[in-house]
Amino acid sequence: MIVGSLLLVAPASLAQTQLAYMNSVDWLRQIELLRPKQKDPNERPWVSSEVRTVDLTTNQLTVSHPPIPSINMPAMTMTLPVQDTAHLRMLKPGDKVQIQAAEVDGAVKIVNVRMQH
Repeated sequence: MIVGSLLLVAPASLAQTQLAYMNSVDWLRQIELLRPKQKDPNERPWVSSEVRTVDLTTNQLTVSHPPIPSINMPAMTMTLPVQDTAHLRMLKPGDKVQIQAAEVDGAVKIVNVRMQH
């Protein structure tokens, strides 16, 4: 009569040996701890920028900004669509703002704007 199964492993480390004898729930938890931490895709850094132009007809802002690593964009002045246009009318050229930019549906957009103090 076979009571259990024999697991043959050639572990490279003590951690792997311990993983071989865990139940499946514990094993999955350990694997999660060993996996490199990934950045939250919803995490969007605030970037200090300056408003150059405001286009209310197309809901776009032209802003000068430093590099935005989260979307692989170098420092530049660029016109971008604004996702949430609720406060767009309050902005004028020369305003110092902070923006959050993200790729949305295949295009880079400004997803949040706030005045910089």
